[in-house]
Amino acid sequence: MSEKSFQSEGNSSVADADSDGAFARKMEVKSPRKTKKGAKNGSLFYFLVATCLALIMPGAYLIQEPGPMLNLSGEINGKNIVTIDGARDHMSSAKFYMTTVSTMGDPDFGATGGAALLALFSPNNQLVPVRAMYPKEVSTKQIDEENRQMMQSSQDSAADYAIYKAGYRIEGDVVVYAIDKNGPGYNRLMPEDIVRTITFNGETHKIPNFGEMTSLLDKIPPKSTIVLGVDRGKNRENVDVTTQAWATDPTGYVRKGSRIGVSVGVKNLKSDVKVKYAVEGIGGPSAGLMFTLAIYDRLTEGNLGKAEAFAGTGTINGSGEVGPIGGIRYKMVSAHKKGIKNFLAPVLNCDEVNAYPQPGMNVWAVRTFDEARQVVDAIGKGETPKVPQCSEIEISPQRG
Repeated sequence: MSEKSFQSEGNSSVADADSDGAFARKMEVKSPRKTKKGAKNGSLFYFLVATCLALIMPGAYLIQEPGPMLNLSGEINGKNIVTIDGARDHMSSAKFYMTTVSTMGDPDFGATGGAALLALFSPNNQLVPVRAMYPKEVSTKQIDEENRQMMQSSQDSAADYAIYKAGYRIEGDVVVYAIDKNGPGYNRLMPEDIVRTITFNGETHKIPNFGEMTSLLDKIPPKSTIVLGVDRGKNRENVDVTTQAWATDPTGYVRKGSRIGVSVGVKNLKSDVKVKYAVEGIGGPSAGLMFTLAIYDRLTEGNLGKAEAFAGTGTINGSGEVGPIGGIRYKMVSAHKKGIKNFLAPVLNCDEVNAYPQPGMNVWAVRTFDEARQVVDAIGKGETPKVPQCSEIEISPQRG
């Protein structure tokens, strides 16, 4: 009698044995197709898991893209974005849009892999290494606080300068903070000096704010001798300084008037006019110019830009200078999608503006608040502004 026994594991063995238990024949039947298929399915599973994790986990890149715009002459959540107290509010029909850049990711975690992959195929998005923007030791909380402070400073500077330009009283202590070692004020002025007066050609001028100081210096030729009356501690000192010409900027422009080579700030500021803002969740200093225009328009009679809409960007300081900012290409995209025809840009951003033109949009190159105001006023009247567009500006890195 013979019997057959079967064993089945990974590879099937089949044996024929005689009654004595001796193997007469042994053969091995393999299942290669089943083995390869199982390995293939396992590899595919792990690949899919790894892919899904890569798509949902934070990566090493941030994504920058066009952000939302805000009409500073309008409302948000039923409240005026800008509220003015202590002066007549000449509500305007002109629209002044601040523009923003949205960033996906933060100093602690970059954007997800999936978002980064999609950004590669979008012409209006850009991948930026996290560490190219934020040092390793800086946290998200620190960056948020820094952006909040910059926005607060931008709003304060905008309100102060708009109040000054509109002709309202604004007074404070103009304090020397830093002194350029290559400037005429070095070894003459000291940090914490409070500038009270400037005397030129025998005429003494009071300095109640930074705007008055820079306005006066803009009228004084370079290499002129002036006398600054400063409070130094408990004493009043008269300090003579020979002024200096401004350096040529990268566009070949030289600012008129003189410089004395100091950085100043204003303390103990007093004004009858108070400005409040209802802007939340947006940080940085780049809305200074548009805030200044919107507030100035509300503080002065008539509509500065009639019923026209303007978008723009740029910092503002106490002398009304408009400073360059980052991400202007994205801000222009937002304005173009909104149908804005006139955009105000810092002149030193014109190289980026010209690299990413928006069809049908006029981008006006401004250095100062006065130039921006002239653009808005002219367009509101149906006239061509005297200020050039960015397409007419060439920036050379060899200059300046």
